[in-house]
Amino acid sequence: MTTSSNRWRRIFALIIMIVMLMTAIQPASVSARGAALPPAKSSALSAHAQAPVKYDTSIPLRDMPVKIVAPAKDLGNMPSGVNGPYKELKSNFQIPHTKLWKGQTGPTAPNASPNFPTPDKRVYDVPMPGLDAGWDGLNQGSNRTIYGYGFYPPDTNGAVGPNNYIQLVNNTIGIWDFSMLNDAGLPKLVYGPAPLSAIFTGFGDGICDTYDDGDPVAVYDSIANRFVVSQFALPNYPSAPFYECIAVSATADPMGAWYRYSYS
Repeated sequence: MTTSSNRWRRIFALIIMIVMLMTAIQPASVSARGAALPPAKSSALSAHAQAPVKYDTSIPLRDMPVKIVAPAKDLGNMPSGVNGPYKELKSNFQIPHTKLWKGQTGPTAPNASPNFPTPDKRVYDVPMPGLDAGWDGLNQGSNRTIYGYGFYPPDTNGAVGPNNYIQLVNNTIGIWDFSMLNDAGLPKLVYGPAPLSAIFTGFGDGICDTYDDGDPVAVYDSIANRFVVSQFALPNYPSAPFYECIAVSATADPMGAWYRYSYS
């Protein structure tokens, strides 16, 4: 009995010591963790709102006078390089082929073959769907007709709405109407080719209504049923200020009025 009692007393004493140690250590540990990990500050980005330099609502585009473009600018004063907005398009311009496949010793190695896996013919043998309709859009000839010279790269893009297609190529815009057909039975070009700044005719800032400096964007918002087009204007290039000219159609009809904005 004595041996058993002593054993239980030792076990009980050990349990008491463990509980006391845990009680003493836990607050210090919690305190240490609290000191090492202060409350994290919010890292959320804040929005920045900027008012436009100028804005207005235009008359319907179909009622605007035809814009006459000034003579071509002096190309000698324009930015150079492939991405220069006024770099003249050379008829013999060629992009050099410099990509080498694995195993090639030069850009013209005749016997080199790409190290590609065998294509899955179940994917590649599926024919492309046919077009309901296809027609010629704008091109460098459109730029040359309007400005007297072309550009590269063309920055071609466009937006499709319920009844219209808007295409932008560099500084020119064209609008087609699906409900109106030309002699070939294709959607009719109802506006353009015209300089994109023509949408800002009558804006009166001498910037967005005058300068066509490229990188145009055309988007159709299918939720709000609006077209959005934009381009930048660089009246003092390469010096500031730099402008972004944005126009939003007042309705789904791009030949109607536009909400126009200039940001610097």
